[in-house]
Amino acid sequence: MKEHEQQTTKRTYELDMEGKQLLKQKTDLDNEMKQLDLQHGQTSEHHYDNTMFLMKDSKMEEERKRRHEKQQELNKDLVQKKVAEKDQLNKELADLHDRYMGMVDL
Repeated sequence: MKEHEQQTTKRTYELDMEGKQLLKQKTDLDNEMKQLDLQHGQTSEHHYDNTMFLMKDSKMEEERKRRHEKQQELNKDLVQKKVAEKDQLNKELADLHDRYMGMVDL
């Protein structure tokens, strides 16, 4: 009977040690899980920020391109208008010059 008590005590001790080891492993795994979850959260937030920055940058680039094209169109129209005005003024100047030269002959 004494041998049975020793085996029981020994087995109880072994089971207690295994339980403590399992509890330590569980605690370590829980801590590691929390750490990984925190890192995942930080990485996700960083990724989200970068994505938003790239999307914003892309939209800003589209807006700059649109404004540039509109400005180029307006500049082209203005140049054409000013060339037409200059041609009209040159024509009026030539007509005025011809009239003036016709008056000299009188």
